[in-house]
Amino acid sequence: MFSRKTRKGLLGGAALALAGLMAGEAGAAGAVLLTKEICTNPADIIVSHWAKLKHGASDVYFMKSTGEVEKINTETDFDDLANVYVSAHGSPANVGGITNAHFASFFKAAHANTPDLVFFSSCSTGAGDVRKLTNEKYGNAIGSLYGPLNSCALVGDGSADLASAQNLYSVSHTDDDDFNTVVDNIMDVWSGTGEYKDTGMTWKAACEAYVDPLDTDDLAEFHDAVYQEFMVDAQSDDIATSHNYGLLIKWNNEGTEFDVCGADHAPCPN
Repeated sequence: MFSRKTRKGLLGGAALALAGLMAGEAGAAGAVLLTKEICTNPADIIVSHWAKLKHGASDVYFMKSTGEVEKINTETDFDDLANVYVSAHGSPANVGGITNAHFASFFKAAHANTPDLVFFSSCSTGAGDVRKLTNEKYGNAIGSLYGPLNSCALVGDGSADLASAQNLYSVSHTDDDDFNTVVDNIMDVWSGTGEYKDTGMTWKAACEAYVDPLDTDDLAEFHDAVYQEFMVDAQSDDIATSHNYGLLIKWNNEGTEFDVCGADHAPCPN
């Protein structure tokens, strides 16, 4: 069995949205920003596909550890999209392994125009100062910056449908034993016995090969293959062998809405 920390990271590092969140932006174009933490487990990429299905955020970008933001599956400039969903494992001190201060500087360098919305799908980032630091780069003019105050996860409350899932933090789940079994199965396919296509590499190893040095074409293909493998094609009837991520979403049943700050809300804390 993996530790509780590993299970929480698998589920929550990249959870994105709340029920009814930003109804005005539902279906609007947006950007998803990924980091090297996509290689930890499938969560960040699953959430990227959630953002596409739920919010129309189909343009995917990658922030390197050195700060450059590269296009993955789009010809649209990152700066042209007003709504940005940051899908990366994190903590109060970092986003995708990048310190809060560096992330804010890198983000501003790549996105000169003031965004309408920045949604941090990094666990516990709402408890740190990344939203405050990022907003300060724009003269505190970003309308809404969302962030979870603890570990977060996509919540289906009985449904495995990705597009209708909510995102909450401090999430509870049902079916404990089955839940843990599926988490273990996912991680075994990801970094143990599973092979990515015919590469001779695990999914994790392939991801790491495409991220450093960054190969945008291979990463774009990998991004779609993860969704296909872990959400679409993975069977869910035999729990003992299933690596279907949708089951985890289905069994997540309640939690707390993300914190929001910004020009349209209260000032960002910390």
